[in-house]
Amino acid sequence: MGALVAAAAESDRELNLELTPSPGPAQTLGHGVALWLRQHWRCMQPPVLSSFEPEALRAVRQAEGASPPGSPWPLALLMERWRPAALQLALDLNAQALVCHHRSLDAKAIRAAHSAGVRVLAYTVNLAQEAARLRAAGVDGLITDAVSEFHPGVAAAQRRGHSACSRSSAGRAAA
Repeated sequence: MGALVAAAAESDRELNLELTPSPGPAQTLGHGVALWLRQHWRCMQPPVLSSFEPEALRAVRQAEGASPPGSPWPLALLMERWRPAALQLALDLNAQALVCHHRSLDAKAIRAAHSAGVRVLAYTVNLAQEAARLRAAGVDGLITDAVSEFHPGVAAAQRRGHSACSRSSAGRAAA
């Protein structure tokens, strides 16, 4: 993770650290990452901590000993597909974003999340046509494996007053 911190400090990309407990309890992972970041993170922009495991995100909050917005680490709940219950879970976790598979998102889902104050990102968007559909629907960011081929959403995010969101050094980036 030290190399990741150094790379983040030198680039203009925001990082998304996906908390994937394998094997082991999600709480241990979330707590450990939060403590490590508190000691070592020196970049202006904090990384987004995302997980399919709600318990990992709860553990991040608990490790910080603060309830949002006091925690310095923005959280994003990962879901395989959009559903209204996912939005409620994101709100319960005080997550700033909900990240769903791109095919499950449409303008209605994105509007619902935005109405609740939650940003929406889509994964894994590698085709320009799909990126355009999602931008038109109002998505806040795209996670892609095609970082070198296109930067989907940077201009759209800037037009809405957001920065590009959640880029990762592990070959996935959001824009």
